[in-house]
Amino acid sequence: MATKESAFSLISSNPELLKNFLRITGNCTACTVGRLKILSYKSIRSRFCYYLLDRKKDSSQITMEHNQTQLAEYLNVSRPALANEIKKMAEEGLLKIEGRVVELSSVSSLLKFL
Repeated sequence: MATKESAFSLISSNPELLKNFLRITGNCTACTVGRLKILSYKSIRSRFCYYLLDRKKDSSQITMEHNQTQLAEYLNVSRPALANEIKKMAEEGLLKIEGRVVELSSVSSLLKFL
């Protein structure tokens, strides 16, 4: 078991170790902030819209990195509730979904829910 002093000594003697440590803790902080941002939205629709818009690049197509079960867990909602919301959004013409590929019909329409 390492003491705090021995860890500080090791880090101060090895700048590369310090850079790697700061990089890892920075990534953890960024991930936590992103997760808190999603959870700050109250409705399932607004959380899902944020998820989509956060992953949107130059095109209107998004390939989701999560399946519905994983996505529901990530958004902290139940899977059936998420499936119902996605179905409603598709029926309203806000998006088209085939497997993990989502085609956004109108980004401005999704922004209204944020």
